[in-house]
Amino acid sequence: MKIPVFLGGVYYEAGEPVDIGEAPLSESTCALLRAPENGLMHFSCYPGNLHEKVVAAAKGALTISQRSAEHISTVFVISSMVDARNNLDGQWLAALAKDLQLEHADFYSVGLAGCAGFHAGLRLASAMVGAGDTDNALIMSFDQVGEALDRVYGEGTDFIYVTGDAASACVVSRQPEGLSYALPGGVQYTSNTRQIEHFSNETDMRSLSALIKKAYRQADVTAQAINHFVCNNYTLQATQLFSQLAGLSRSKATPGQLPRYGHCFSSDNLINLKRLEDDSALHPGDQILLLSTGPFQAGACVITRLEC
Repeated sequence: MKIPVFLGGVYYEAGEPVDIGEAPLSESTCALLRAPENGLMHFSCYPGNLHEKVVAAAKGALTISQRSAEHISTVFVISSMVDARNNLDGQWLAALAKDLQLEHADFYSVGLAGCAGFHAGLRLASAMVGAGDTDNALIMSFDQVGEALDRVYGEGTDFIYVTGDAASACVVSRQPEGLSYALPGGVQYTSNTRQIEHFSNETDMRSLSALIKKAYRQADVTAQAINHFVCNNYTLQATQLFSQLAGLSRSKATPGQLPRYGHCFSSDNLINLKRLEDDSALHPGDQILLLSTGPFQAGACVITRLEC
């Protein structure tokens, strides 16, 4: 018998919003991104030690989910910054576990997932919880522009975006107490390495559409039943495209933090979901489609809002 899986404790920490005019962009590109159809005004900038933000995000998730560190047996760490450096510093991880009182927990680094890392981590966490291998898992995502990550990607192409610094976290559990969402259909995730050397926009769009349809089928819902749509914060044009692929009206999408923070890698989904919570926009029974996309990866799932 499959064990029900629940999600909650959504929390994030970001830097101060900085005008995109401060990013290494040409004036024409800056004007293009500011245009109403793209809607990007700022990016999140945190020049300090990101360790502090990661700890704060994880503690926030535990507090909201009404769980203490001793309840967490598994931790999934997601970071494009770590992927790009090809190194997870052992001393940094030891300090993180100590600060969070999670030295007893098993840590897993979710690599090669790019900006779809949230879904890669959620797929692994939900599979372990659903199999009864862990009761409570903590997902942590964090990224900071610096030697490993750029502030601007794609300038000179038709897919330009500005990145932000952030850390986010949530809890996945077999117990619904203190959590806000059920995960009725599991998490879909795909990785197509052929896209690295031979990128095809048509293949990318077709793959995303198929992935979303599979998420609908697994959750036993239709596009018409979706109340809210959460995706990565690239540009409003990208959000419009993702909405079309999902068979949804653009009005159901939630890019509310895009103008303020830019694209915060794998934290985007939790940042936007938290915005919905803070705006009191969610009601019991609401169906929410979560979608994330990377350079050759993508993930999707449907979550159901619980009585809170």
